[in-house]
Order: sequence, then C-alpha cells, then structure tokens
Amino acid sequence: MQPAKILIVDDRKENLLLMTRIVAELGEEIHQASSGAEALSLSLDHEFAVILLDVQMPDMDGFETSALLRGRARSRATPIIFVTAAAHSPHMMFKGYESGAVDFLYKPIDSFVLLSKVRVFVEAYKSRLMLRESEEKYRVLTEVSPHIVWTANAAGGITYLSPRWQEYGNVEAENLQDNWMAAIHPDEQARYQAEWQRVLDEGGSFEAELRLLRRTDRSWRWHLLRGQPLLDGQGGISRWIGGATDIDDQKRAEEASRQAQILADEANKAKSTFLANMSHEIRTPLGAILGFSELLKEPESSGLSPAQCIEAIQRNGSLLARLIDDILDLSKVEAGKLETEKVPVNLSELVQESLIGLRLKADEKGLDLALTWVDPLPPVILTDPLRLRQILLNIIGNAIKFTAHGRVAVHVASDAEGVDEARISILVQDTGEGMTSEQSGKLFQPFTQSDTSMTRRYGGTGLGLALSRQLAQAMGGDLALVSSVPGVGSTFRIELKVGVLQLPQDEPAPKPAPVSDSSKGRPQLKGIRVLVVDDSSDNQLMMSRFLQGAGASVALASDGEEGVQKALAEDFDVVLMDVQMPRLDGYEATARLRAQGYRKPIAALTAHAFPEEKNRCLAVGYTAHLSKPVNPKLLFEQVAYLAQKQNG
Repeated sequence: MQPAKILIVDDRKENLLLMTRIVAELGEEIHQASSGAEALSLSLDHEFAVILLDVQMPDMDGFETSALLRGRARSRATPIIFVTAAAHSPHMMFKGYESGAVDFLYKPIDSFVLLSKVRVFVEAYKSRLMLRESEEKYRVLTEVSPHIVWTANAAGGITYLSPRWQEYGNVEAENLQDNWMAAIHPDEQARYQAEWQRVLDEGGSFEAELRLLRRTDRSWRWHLLRGQPLLDGQGGISRWIGGATDIDDQKRAEEASRQAQILADEANKAKSTFLANMSHEIRTPLGAILGFSELLKEPESSGLSPAQCIEAIQRNGSLLARLIDDILDLSKVEAGKLETEKVPVNLSELVQESLIGLRLKADEKGLDLALTWVDPLPPVILTDPLRLRQILLNIIGNAIKFTAHGRVAVHVASDAEGVDEARISILVQDTGEGMTSEQSGKLFQPFTQSDTSMTRRYGGTGLGLALSRQLAQAMGGDLALVSSVPGVGSTFRIELKVGVLQLPQDEPAPKPAPVSDSSKGRPQLKGIRVLVVDDSSDNQLMMSRFLQGAGASVALASDGEEGVQKALAEDFDVVLMDVQMPRLDGYEATARLRAQGYRKPIAALTAHAFPEEKNRCLAVGYTAHLSKPVNPKLLFEQVAYLAQKQNG
C-alpha cells in the first residue's frame, strides 16, 4: 500500500520542522503548509489521512481553515487535529469541534501523544482505503463476473438470477419470481420493502444492505444489494439490473476496527491518567522527606524536635517505598517473574501485626476495626509472610479509606485440605460507599479506580487491588469481590492455599532507615504574610517551618474551600496553593479567587512535574509554579520575589 499523506499546517517554521521530525517516524508522506490558504490549495490536489492544523495563524486562522476544508467534498471527512498553545478551555474546544476538528493537541508538543494520535488516524485511513479498494474490486467483479447478478421487471419481480445464486441461495430461483422477500432475513424485510417503494416512487438507483441465508452452512450473511433502472423511450423504468455482493467480512472488519479504536483511546487515556497519578503519588512523600531532612539541619529555627522530623521522614519513606514496591511487584507478576516463598508463619501474629498501623487509621476516622477468628485455625502455616501482609494492608486499608462511618470487620477462617495443607479464607467487610455493578467491573484493572472521582477524593494509583489479586493467585489462592451495594458497603474474600506446620517462628523487627543531613542558607522574609493551602499535614508543617524560619508570617488551610475563604478574609502577600486537594482542588480554588477579583500572587505547589501541568496552572490564574519536592532556597526566593512584585 502507498504511504498515507499527512498535512502539517503552522505559520512558524520551527513548529513545522518539529512536528515533521516526530511524525516522520511513521514512514508516511508528509506535506507542509505555512498558512490556511496554502493548506486549502494542497487539499485540492491531495487526499490526506489526517491534518495537523495550527489554530493561531495570520490572515486565516485554524477555525476558518477547518470550516473551509469541511465545505469541500474531498476533505470533508479528513480528520483535523487542532494544535494550539492557547489555554485549555471548553469554549475553545466547542468552537474547534463546531468548525470540524476531531481532536486537540496542546503546545509544547508531547512527541509521544502526537505520534500516537497521528498513528491512529493514519491506520484508520488505511483501513478505510482498503475498504474502499475492496468495494471497488467487488463492483468490478460484479460487472465482469459478479457473485450474484439479477434482473427484474419494472415492479421488482425477479426475471433472472445468475448461476452463482443456484450455488449460494437457499430459495430456488423460480420461487423468487415475484420478489426477494422469501430470501431475506425477517428483520430486514420491512426495511427492504420501504427502501424499494421509495425508489419506485422517487426514481433513481436502489441500494440496500441485508442478510441472505447461505445454503452451505445455514448462516445469515450480509450482502450489498444494488439495482440500476433501465429506462424506456419515454423515460420510464422498463426493467432493473443489479447484483448482490457478500460484504459480511467487511462488516466484521469495520466492527473490529471500531472496537480497536475504542480500546486504543481507552488505553491512551488510562496511560495518561496513570502517569499523572504516579507523579503525584511519588513526589508528594518525596517532598516531605526532603523537606523534613532540611529542617533536621536547623532544629533551633524550625521549632521541631529531631524525633518529629525523623518520624515524618520514616512515615513518608515507608509510603514511597510501598508504592514503588507495588509498581515493581505488579510488573514482575505480569512478566511471570514474581517469586514467592513458603516459610513457617504464625498466622495469628501476622494478622494482628498487620492491623496495628491500620487500627490507628481506623481510630482517626472513628471506625470500629473488628477481628474475629473461626476455630480451628492452624497456629503455624507455610506461606509467604511478606506477600500475605501486603495483601492484608491493601485490602483492609482500602476498606478503611473508603468507609466514613461504621465499621470494618475482618473474619479469618480455615478449611483443612488433608493433613499438611489448608485453605485460609479472610473476609473483609466494610460499611463504606459500596459500588455499582459497573464500578465493580473495573476493580481489578491495573491503574484504575472504580470511579475517577475517587482518585480526586481519596488519592491512590489504582494498583492495590490488581496487585493483591495477582499476589493471591501466585500463592495458590484468589481475591474476589463477594458483594457490594452502594451506600451499604462491600465484602472482599482473600483465599490462600497454605501448608500447615506446628512449629512457630519469630520474625526480626524492622530497622529504621538512616537519616541524611545537608544545609543551606535562608534569606529573610520578615514582614511577609504567606497563606499555605495544602491537604497534607506534613507538607503544611514543613512549609510553615521553612517560611517561619526565614521570618515570614504563615497561615494554613487544608483544602481549596478553606483557602479561598482565608485568602478573601485576610491580607496575605503571597498564597502558596497545592493543586490536587479534596473538596475543592487548586485549579478551581484559583479560578474562583480570580473570578472574585483577587489580584495577589498565587503560586502553585504541585507534585505534577509535566510541562503541560505548569501551563495549565498558569492558564487558570496561578502566578507561578513550584514543583514538589520544594527546594527551600527556591521557595524563599520565589516568595520574596512575588511579595516584592506585589508590593512594589
């Protein structure tokens, strides 16, 4: 097949060169245009698989160019992807789609996203081209040596059927003299009659897609039925001539292509969401670790004891290590390289030790965390204690996370399977939010939560359940959702096949991680009032100590709602606003402040480090952007600069 043609339109030469270099990897034929007029001219001579069209151009912008392209028959169906450096807004998207765009790309260009999107449209174009060529081939074959050729009188009564029909059709030719009805699938008969009557009343050629029954395997197959009227001397229809072409395989190919496109779009969306969540989930504890390490160097100015700093570092270090371990474990499981062990484990001690930290979280939320045992239980089992603890922490931790009121109950039972083996069953029941059947169907997909709103409210990567199920299966068991009712709660069952042993085993206590040390000087921020808006108490404490140690006066808010209220009620020189927060995130909070006339500097504090994130922050009204983990020196310089700019 000949290379597909791709048109890139941008008034800036560097942008043309950049996008051409990226798209050249596909090995297709690339055309360039530096204006809308040149693009229109090229579209007259070439059929393009996809057009990358810059929005902001002199003389004729992207919207006008797109509308003109859509007005031409040759380019009416050509996919147009708008490329723009403008802020992401519903108004622009509506205007773009109204003028004919099918997608948007935002500058600076992400080469992976650009390549992925162009590849999808090129492949779709080639599929359509193959389909078009196939249809043309069938048309020629029908005229020269068609599959089924038929003729009919003016009223539609069949007068001739080619020999091919005798081999294929389930109804004898003599039984079709009046019409096709006896050969057509019952579901298509009414539509066939309506279309045939319309052609008789209005004139013109006849065409219909319908199913005919194949004699050899008694299967209904789609056919394209075409008929062309032959006119008499007075312009009336004298008879019809036409053919029936088997298009069943093409119909299936179209459906397969459509499903593949849906899967590709979902995969791209899931990948983008995963990368954004990974950035946030990793950089947030990392920022706290580095920040508290800085505070350890100057305990006199921070107002915190070394023990408090170390505790915060260890807490966030454990969170970060657990997240990285989950990612690596999932990769190993999917690659079939995860190894599990079977060592003697005291089942009762392991379960109760796993609940120690979880019980603290439950107490913080006012939840009752209950543990019950169903005797008899083997005191010592042979299993992988690390993986079993990992599963318990994920499943019980999730139950606590998604339960606002009530209780989380853990039931442990065992069924003997011979003398040396048993099946351990652990039920985890909660009185949390529960899930719909649609949400339940997404549970065990990696990097996915049952509802995207849960990511905003509770955080998390969506790795826990997928990893826990695969770990359980690797240990000869399974993890399943037993039941879930919205507003009532959910029940999960962990099942593991274990060996039984009567010898107990002690486990060594974990050792604390070492603490690093370094130092930097601090500028003076005396007289500067700063509002820190962050949903992490560790980050609040760290930021306030940094700033107070440099002489600033600091107020705190735990989410966007509280941040907006305090910013409007008090006189701050600078607002430091986290981006991803519950209730009201930083984007909405900043937009709300700007809408109410708030003109003070607002700096974004975000664990997202992608360039698109920075551009988005600036687009919604942030004055500056600070990536977590925050560098104290850069923080002080930024605060001093923003305050001076505001007051100067």
